Amino acid sequence: MNKATLNSLFLSIAVLLMSTIGGALIARKLAGGEAGYSFLWFGCIVSLIIFSTQVSTFFNAKKRLYFQLLYFGFFGLSMVWFMLSLGLPVFWANEVGLDAKLIISFIFAVVLFSNIIFGFNSVNKRWSEIGTAAFVSEFNLSKPDINWNKVVKKLSITHNVFIPCVPAKFSSAVSVVLVVFMILGFNLRNAYPVFSVFAWGIPAAVMASYFIQVSGFYFAQAIKVREIEKHHTVIFNSTT
Repeated sequence: MNKATLNSLFLSIAVLLMSTIGGALIARKLAGGEAGYSFLWFGCIVSLIIFSTQVSTFFNAKKRLYFQLLYFGFFGLSMVWFMLSLGLPVFWANEVGLDAKLIISFIFAVVLFSNIIFGFNSVNKRWSEIGTAAFVSEFNLSKPDINWNKVVKKLSITHNVFIPCVPAKFSSAVSVVLVVFMILGFNLRNAYPVFSVFAWGIPAAVMASYFIQVSGFYFAQAIKVREIEKHHTVIFNSTT
């Protein structure tokens, strides 16, 4: 895990702006200029909220491990928005019925929520198995520093897209297929708008789910660090 730097903030701004503008252009292509401007305003609000969470933790992240973990969790949301901005514009398409939009909204919610929970559970499960031993080996009560990267490395947690009801070994193959469907759906948006909303939107949600899982991974660590700090009455410095 790297230090929180101004470069990372500038990168986040660039990703958020690119996502919002790109999503607005897609909405414009799907449903005309008014839809494009509507998405632009919506995207600006979402981007401002995400960026505000990053700024609110940035300065403390340079000093404290807890805020450093929160910062990188919030940073991951920039990539979540980048992926969602590829799929959300289909909701501005008038040709797509309300039923189809409700179904894909449900799919978006399930995939994203399940992956952030998966990120939390990955940390909590491994911590219950070997986390305490990994922490003790790096902890010195007389010092406010801890090599948190070594602690996390010992947990041996890997990130994979979690798709509900799909075995983990098939997740990578399914992700590739969904990307193909995403491209196909965009090209068939006029001829088959209902198919398009599923073929274009669902892969975007799956790709976003990976990054929100990573955010959940950092948020779970932050919660664990804060619990340890309270238990030992210590404040850990940020790490590199």
